[in-house]
Amino acid sequence: MKQSEVTVPWEQGLHLRPATDLVHLGQQAKSSIIIKSGNKIANIKNILSILMLCASVGTTLTIEVNGEDEDEASQKIHKYFETSSE
Repeated sequence: MKQSEVTVPWEQGLHLRPATDLVHLGQQAKSSIIIKSGNKIANIKNILSILMLCASVGTTLTIEVNGEDEDEASQKIHKYFETSSE
């Protein structure tokens, strides 16, 4: 299992467009990917669970990736948070 943290960079928080992009990234991965915000947990392949995190700009999210392609999946998620400008 690979665990890391990212920070929500978007002024509007983790809203529908980036949540949709994250679901697409999750669907490409063979690994199980969980996003945590405080005591809330979301499956990256489920858009409603991501939106229910209610993560605003500056929120730190914990990403847990577990599976055969965890390194690659984790890198793609980090790159998305670092380079995406909504």
